[in-house]
Amino acid sequence: MKRIHLHTNSSSHLVTMGALVFQGIPFLATLERPWRFNEPFKSCLAEGTYLCKRYISKNHPEKRLSWQVQDVHGRTKMLMHTGNWVKNSKGCILPGTGYGLPTAEPKVANSANAMRILADLTNSEDFQLIVHSRG
Repeated sequence: MKRIHLHTNSSSHLVTMGALVFQGIPFLATLERPWRFNEPFKSCLAEGTYLCKRYISKNHPEKRLSWQVQDVHGRTKMLMHTGNWVKNSKGCILPGTGYGLPTAEPKVANSANAMRILADLTNSEDFQLIVHSRG
């Protein structure tokens, strides 16, 4: 099983930005909600080690390339899925190929392409996610 690290690089009252890292090499940017003490639908993911399983939502077929982060204390349906702005997340992880041009709202770029890159890297299989906070 592949091990992918999520390193939180910066956090503000608006957003948490980070990077997905495989074998020591950052390969995707991430965007999450700010830290709100693990409050469901409002907080980024807490530090820890999690199993990520492929997930297909019947309600959101456009998010067919997604993973569910398993066993997150106090949370349900914690996902990694497509989305470019923090408003696209209810506490989930949004990967991108980089960060978008500065606008009024921080964003990641090319989220759908980023999900394909993640699927290629993992062979669309489950993986272990290790979350680190810059602290």
